[in-house]
Amino acid sequence: MALAAFGLRALARHPSLTEFDFGTDPGPVLLPRLLLSSLGVGGGLLAVHGLWKLIRAGRRSLSFPLQLRQVLLPAAFALSLGGYVAVLKPVGFRLATAVFATLWVLLLTRQMGGRWSVRMVATMVAVGVGITAAVYYVLQGFVKVPLP
Repeated sequence: MALAAFGLRALARHPSLTEFDFGTDPGPVLLPRLLLSSLGVGGGLLAVHGLWKLIRAGRRSLSFPLQLRQVLLPAAFALSLGGYVAVLKPVGFRLATAVFATLWVLLLTRQMGGRWSVRMVATMVAVGVGITAAVYYVLQGFVKVPLP
């Protein structure tokens, strides 16, 4: 939610992005506004859901290992996202995104209790590549965003 608020504030403070905002043409600021607003709403819903679960569970859910896991996974995601951004230019969008998506799909599947078999890993690699293909198609083919 903080990232979304920071991004929306930065968009509002950048007058060159909104000077082309007229009529039915929303200008170059439409996609960032939509994405940041979605992130903010999603973050708010997740925060409310987490608070609701804590209230309903009472003291049972306040164990240290559970809290540590709930903090480490988002922190690991933020750090890996920084690494992803750092390797985008030298490695290229498709390879960096495929590796990033595949690793996170594998990790999140494991967190849900999945077993790491050859078939499951192959399926998750296919999912990671599929995510990459979908994102590449939308950004390159539909929105026409230049990618590294």
